[in-house]
Amino acid sequence: MTGAPDNDRQASLRPAAPSRRLPGKSSHWIGALAVALLGAYVANGFYVVNADEHAVVRRFGAVVGRVGPGMHFRLPWPVDRVDVLKT
Repeated sequence: MTGAPDNDRQASLRPAAPSRRLPGKSSHWIGALAVALLGAYVANGFYVVNADEHAVVRRFGAVVGRVGPGMHFRLPWPVDRVDVLKT
């Protein structure tokens, strides 16, 4: 009989185990959403200049280069801006 109350008293004095949140589906969705948004941001950097056009690439407002017809890549907003001009 002396063992039972002693065990109850020790159990009540022990600190509660920290509640651990197991990684669930919500953390996977957040990661997938972050990857999808980053992919969309990078894909936004592709642009096409038609055969009868030229483009001027500006980085933070300063002219960096002039490109001819074809498919090109620029750093997405707010770094680069492309102005396509008919020639």
